[in-house]
Amino acid sequence: MAYVQDMSSDTSPPPQPAPATPAPILLFVYRRPRHTRKTLEALRRNHGAARHDLMVFSDAPAGEKDAADVTATRAVCRNIRGFRSVRVIGRDRHLGLAESVISGVTQGLEEFGRAIVLEDDLVTGSGFLAWMNAALETYRDDPRIFSVCGCALPGFRRLVPQDYPHEVWLSRRHLSHGWGTWKPAWDAVEWEIPDFERFRNDPAEQSRFDLGGADLSEALIRQQTLKQDLWAVRFTYAHFKHNAWSLIPMKSHVKNIGYDGTGRNCLPNPLRWFDRVEADSHFPPFPMDIQPDERLLDACRKVIRSRKRLEDLARFIRPA
Repeated sequence: MAYVQDMSSDTSPPPQPAPATPAPILLFVYRRPRHTRKTLEALRRNHGAARHDLMVFSDAPAGEKDAADVTATRAVCRNIRGFRSVRVIGRDRHLGLAESVISGVTQGLEEFGRAIVLEDDLVTGSGFLAWMNAALETYRDDPRIFSVCGCALPGFRRLVPQDYPHEVWLSRRHLSHGWGTWKPAWDAVEWEIPDFERFRNDPAEQSRFDLGGADLSEALIRQQTLKQDLWAVRFTYAHFKHNAWSLIPMKSHVKNIGYDGTGRNCLPNPLRWFDRVEADSHFPPFPMDIQPDERLLDACRKVIRSRKRLEDLARFIRPA
């Protein structure tokens, strides 16, 4: 069994299980070269980054106005160093975020079996890759867990009971700001949602889905009826359908810098500008026997409800 060690410190972190070959990093980019550079520079500073293969999926421009920025973003990716290999896959047609992520993750998992997934507005702490690899290795054979996430819910930790013993918890809600999964879990997703009409006409089923957050059913209905280019809510729905969970840290390894009006699905939100990376490479071993805790699920619902109210308010606030 191989272990991840932080050799940059005199005090080594507890040993963490890690695969002999780390999971590949799948990075999805579009037209934000400055954001992409920050994302890549932060990744390059991660412990063990040089052992990782990096696959960059670059969507084609939706129109001529985006062409120059897409070209600049691809140049940033092609010039990056510090990884075992870098492969930039430039799309020849515009797919949109959801199709780009779904097809790219599928390709990466077909090749590697597991993957770490990021978008071009995520800045990671130096322990992110070590944390993700250790989580993916620890829970690789646990069919209850469909995904592992490197970000934490803002404000969540203050609601966690003092007697909760772990630094991670099981969530019904998948968080898409830096995450990982395995091929069997991804293959279980039915992206077209064949049972959608039954779901839309079943308030009890919607209530059960909304135990992961009161906005989930609304988002899934918008996606299916308005085709809003959303993939994460469909992945969360697959967790729900298979009675599966997402593993979430108490402290975040990721900061989203896309709440500045440049993102497709992240509206301008000054309330999120002060999010920060709280975690480092010193993290405790993952508990093999982790179980869902209803108190934490209730805390998640409270955070999502509060965040929705604040985001409604933030729509009236414009970045300076």
